[in-house]
Amino acid sequence: MKRQSVAIISPEFPPFTNWGGVATFNEELSRVLSDMGFKVHVISHHPGWKFSTKTISPHVIHHLIGFKTKNKVFNGIYLKLVRRVLLVMFRGLPDFLYFLEWNFFSWNYFRRLHKTEDFIAIHSVSYHSPAMLIKQLFRHIPLIIHIQGPQEYLNPFIQAGMDSKIKARLESLFVIEKGDALVSCNQELQELLLSKKKASSHTLHYYIPNFVTLPRKVAHQKRLNKENFVYWGRIEHRKGVEELLLGFFTFAKNHTKSHLWLIGSDDLTLKIGQRYMGITEFLYSLRLPTQILDRVHHIPRIDHKKSLYSLVVELAGITIFPSLYEPFGFVYIEAMSQGLVTVGSTKGESKNLIVEGETGFLVEPKAAKIAKIMTQIYEYSPRLLRKITQRAQKAVATKYSPKAVTPAYKKLYKDLGILK
Repeated sequence: MKRQSVAIISPEFPPFTNWGGVATFNEELSRVLSDMGFKVHVISHHPGWKFSTKTISPHVIHHLIGFKTKNKVFNGIYLKLVRRVLLVMFRGLPDFLYFLEWNFFSWNYFRRLHKTEDFIAIHSVSYHSPAMLIKQLFRHIPLIIHIQGPQEYLNPFIQAGMDSKIKARLESLFVIEKGDALVSCNQELQELLLSKKKASSHTLHYYIPNFVTLPRKVAHQKRLNKENFVYWGRIEHRKGVEELLLGFFTFAKNHTKSHLWLIGSDDLTLKIGQRYMGITEFLYSLRLPTQILDRVHHIPRIDHKKSLYSLVVELAGITIFPSLYEPFGFVYIEAMSQGLVTVGSTKGESKNLIVEGETGFLVEPKAAKIAKIMTQIYEYSPRLLRKITQRAQKAVATKYSPKAVTPAYKKLYKDLGILK
């Protein structure tokens, strides 16, 4: 029996545009939709402006598109004339220009693909508003918008200029006007959308948590090194990295063998007062003794998941993610799934993911609180910590695996009339 086709429209998808949690979500979603019996077409951005089609699995096809068409004359006019004009017109507004280009060229590609594939549904994250034009011109196809962290809630934690504000406004319009169904990964976000009525009355609302594919054979972490504290993700203000560093330095004064490992890209957005800076400048500004600074290790971002997991499992430390704002946080369930002791922030969805003292720990993203939780965990026996990690792995398998969320997606499709 021929499979019906569904589309995932988003610039972000591993490995070429693996920019963060959105890419991880799109990859996991493609697997779930395939397992539900659909043929999945993923349309994402090729950073080299090329066209490429890759078969990821028997029923998942990845279309990488550049900002051009099959018409060489059009491409020449656009690149040599039109785009140069646009770059001048929207100087200082790179995200807005990206929105325009992505929507036009993804629509053009989808339009041609739709001639051979009869799409019954489109999935798109709200970030970047990537399917706005497609939905405008293909209104008969149900659009499912996934809320992974609206730009307007991220803006207070970044250097938000006019570009970010326009991006937030476009995303809000995309969610309000275009979605036939809204899926929030965060319970608070869903409640906020409902309370503010940020979508038309006919729009369906769902809370479906994010999920990760678990190893076929889940191994329990037998080794534990309480001297290692591990963080991975962007090195940025929103992630609470400044508070993590300050908290560790307080803890490290009395624990001379402890180390802090930071794995991720330095976005030069750590903050002191109103100044933003990179991690090197931030550490230098603290004027701490060398013997303490030498115990902070920064490892550049690792995109390959197996390599990342191999490293953090080898470190066998306490993973800690004290974000100031985190819509969901794949890192929490990734760390828990790998059998690592996990400390999540009280800000965001982690307080719904982690049961304090049962499957992990929660901490307010403040230096003093972080130092305190480090001390408390350090005093736990390895036997008790292993029990916590085993319960955490079981919780991820039960609530945050593809198998766990599939019934919710089947219900969504039935509510939209796609499945009987």
